[in-house]
Amino acid sequence: TAVATFTPVEPGDYVFLLIVNDGQVNSEPDEVTVTVEEEVLPETEEIVVELPDGREMEFVWIDPGTFAMGSSESEPGHEKDESPEHGVTITRGFYLGKYEVTQAQWESVMGSNPSFYVGADHPVEQVSWNDVQEFIHLWNEAKGDSLFRLPTEAEWEYACRAGTQTAWSFGDENPVGDFAWYASNNDPKGAKEVGTKLPNPWGLHDMHGNVSEWVQDRYGAYAREDQSDPTGSATGNERVHRGGSYSSSSTYLRSANRSLMPGGNRLQLTGVRILKLKESLQLNAHPIADAGEDRTVPLGLVVELDGRGSSDADGDILRYRWAQINGPEVRVSPINTPTTTFVPLEPGQYVFALFVGDGKVESSPAMVVIEVEESPHATGEADSVDLPGGATMEFVWIGPGAFTMGSSEQEAGRDLDEIQHPVIISQGFFLGKYEVTQTQWESVMGSNPSYFPGENRPVEQVSWNDAQEFVQRLNEEMDDIYRLPTEAEWEYACRAGTTTKWSFGNDEELFGDYAWYEGNNSSIGTKEVGTKLPNPWGVYDMHGNVWEWCQDYYGAYVNDWQTDPGGPASGSDQVMRGGYFGGEEQKLRSAGRAGPEPSRRAYSIGLRLVKVERVE
Repeated sequence: TAVATFTPVEPGDYVFLLIVNDGQVNSEPDEVTVTVEEEVLPETEEIVVELPDGREMEFVWIDPGTFAMGSSESEPGHEKDESPEHGVTITRGFYLGKYEVTQAQWESVMGSNPSFYVGADHPVEQVSWNDVQEFIHLWNEAKGDSLFRLPTEAEWEYACRAGTQTAWSFGDENPVGDFAWYASNNDPKGAKEVGTKLPNPWGLHDMHGNVSEWVQDRYGAYAREDQSDPTGSATGNERVHRGGSYSSSSTYLRSANRSLMPGGNRLQLTGVRILKLKESLQLNAHPIADAGEDRTVPLGLVVELDGRGSSDADGDILRYRWAQINGPEVRVSPINTPTTTFVPLEPGQYVFALFVGDGKVESSPAMVVIEVEESPHATGEADSVDLPGGATMEFVWIGPGAFTMGSSEQEAGRDLDEIQHPVIISQGFFLGKYEVTQTQWESVMGSNPSYFPGENRPVEQVSWNDAQEFVQRLNEEMDDIYRLPTEAEWEYACRAGTTTKWSFGNDEELFGDYAWYEGNNSSIGTKEVGTKLPNPWGVYDMHGNVWEWCQDYYGAYVNDWQTDPGGPASGSDQVMRGGYFGGEEQKLRSAGRAGPEPSRRAYSIGLRLVKVERVE
């Protein structure tokens, strides 16, 4: 034939002769030599960038190129959202973090460390997509060059694959444990120091496992045609994170695997890796405005508009401009920041536009629609669940709203750590109607640690750490999510719309009707839950009986508007609320706070749970 092929099995010179014939005579032979050389991989370019406090972050250069994104249906572990497999071209190279962002690096920029598994060289976790945008904004502001951002989902997979089309960047059968921290080699459980496993072919560590990594894109279906520099879906409620984590099976660590969750969520499994652009940008890309998701909210809340998803491919610093387009007129303030707020005074459809500029051009407007309606649940609505061991637990719906947290300087018995500040609780939740009883605790944990035994008495002698284990066991068995309330949620539910010292008012003569405390507890000890009157929202024993653990670290309040505050990012003590059977009235006020170490067990300390719907 005119064309022939061969497969060389080793380096060397291969010489071939071609002779052609016209049916009568042969030609003179024509000789060709093919030299086969050893494959020489390109030398990886690495740089080191200084952080605001002098610490450093290492980056690896990723050349532009083309690859097949997604996976074929024949790949073991293939998920539907990895289809269709499609060609993607990355037209411009970039630097990508050699490692996941560490806790020391995060703290260098943000000033605090939110991580559960603490270690300077461990990857930062418990950071939301929104938190990461703030991290990037502050770093760009400090550097003054706006070159840092999250990788797009396409850039992430391109760098992860590193020229491969196998299930993982190291092949289809290589031992995962050599390259990744994941469920099968993660004992003790938790994130591990970055870079302790082998890198992928382009020198990037932990692209599989350790912590899952946020990318810039909204989650959505892939396009069917080939793409150049795709940036994901223009709409959607969730953000993408990639790579799997220390608790994932190997299937979920594949290069093509995709995960999603709301951009405000924080998990111990999720961290970040940063992309850095080169300084020499020849063409100015138009910025893209992102006004956030259309959503429905109940009447009576301060509503936040979020434009932090806006982007500029060149990394230019963005300027923001909000405008109301339709709906009952409201005041939007401020109008020139990534996030802003408004207060709807009536139900209806409110439409807003966001414009962003990079100093050269302004984007097309991004629109967001906020539907304001009455809450689907009535505050005080009851619910009950069957626990794994057969016990039942009752809950009361606490609707979203706003309140003033803390106490005024005129309130008798006030402590200095109760600085008043306005708080928005943006999402409703179910709160335990009663403190967790000994029967309920034993139903889940198999034992009862209490000093004052009684099936319907509150469990006590449980530490904050014990409460976390109780919650974890519940979450492994139950359909919904269980947790401790935040300190803000606890005080909001305790006050139940009141602004007085106690949820029943300021009259000390009524105290014995609502609480077990030193004034009516002649036989010292806990009492059966629910034997006193409830607060206005139907919740019992929010004052007295036992202290109740909250989720937050103990720390000073922020003296400003807060939305769904979760307390300080770090600390040595945990908050507990509500007082106990031996406390005086002033210590049982709605604003009263205490903060022992999380390992503390005492016969005066118990807990109450929050239940929220599990988001798949």
